Amino acid sequence: MHASSHEMMGEFVDVHLADARTTPLEIVDFGAQMIGAEQASYRTHLAVAPWNYRGIDIVEGRNVDVVLADPYRWSELPSESIDLFVSGQAFEHIEHFWVTIFEVVRVLKPGGITAIIAPSSGYEHRFPVDCWRFYPDGFAALARYAQCEVVDVFADWGNGDWGDAILVLRKPVWSDDERARFDRRAGIQRLMLSDQAISAALIADEWQFQPQSGVGPASPLASVRAGALTDRLTLRRDRRVATEIGEAEIGEAEFAEAARAEQLASLESRTAQLSADNDALRAALDEAQRAATAATDSTLMKSYGAARAKIADAAGDRGRALYKKLRGRA
Repeated sequence: MHASSHEMMGEFVDVHLADARTTPLEIVDFGAQMIGAEQASYRTHLAVAPWNYRGIDIVEGRNVDVVLADPYRWSELPSESIDLFVSGQAFEHIEHFWVTIFEVVRVLKPGGITAIIAPSSGYEHRFPVDCWRFYPDGFAALARYAQCEVVDVFADWGNGDWGDAILVLRKPVWSDDERARFDRRAGIQRLMLSDQAISAALIADEWQFQPQSGVGPASPLASVRAGALTDRLTLRRDRRVATEIGEAEIGEAEFAEAARAEQLASLESRTAQLSADNDALRAALDEAQRAATAATDSTLMKSYGAARAKIADAAGDRGRALYKKLRGRA
């Protein structure tokens, strides 16, 4: 496990698992074997109570809790049993990774997520084979091929030999028809790798391999925010590149200041919106008060006129005569 991959998984945990620190999660790490003198693995990020972390691989070794008998047919893992599936530096060694992704998604609970890190560049490193490199568009296409949503996709171009790429996908809550379609497509993927002659019976058998029920609860990770990790990794990559090419010297203080400035701009925007909303409310209140005053004045004038008419009637002719006398008109 090289350092940049370990660091990228740490970023993933900080961004997408921060709200689930006290939530029980079922986590598997595919390709978890620690090779030779390696000292780092994703276990340091994920083997934290109350999370249940298991390292899985196709061979026994350090950090491996479950050995898969078949890399493309995981009888050891039930369907819809995993909240989080992670894998680092494994998919480039899988000859038919587009088949493996169907097993990855099969074992996820509805709403569960996967974080796959693999190189976008780098020299050949066979174990026992080295087949592929991954770009963001390819990773996004892989998620869609497996009927999943892309949460994040990013390649750290120019960061060391490997330029780590990461795909975070989410398994949707499927309808019955969507689950059946996935199970059948997964069966077809496995059949294409089989040495047996394809028959109706073999097809039916593969379609019934650990079919999904959709009756279990959705994973608590179903609400992770799309794009959040991509935004953080992009900011850090831009900062690194700017420093490397000498166009800008951005230290920790400047980096923190840029983050504060971004936050301040967001707060200022919110404040301006609240001020505008307040002005609109004040204007509406003033209009309501003017309408109430006008209605009150009209009522008072009508009452005053009625009172004058009653006084005049009560005074009668005598009162009018006296009035004329006082005015010198008698």
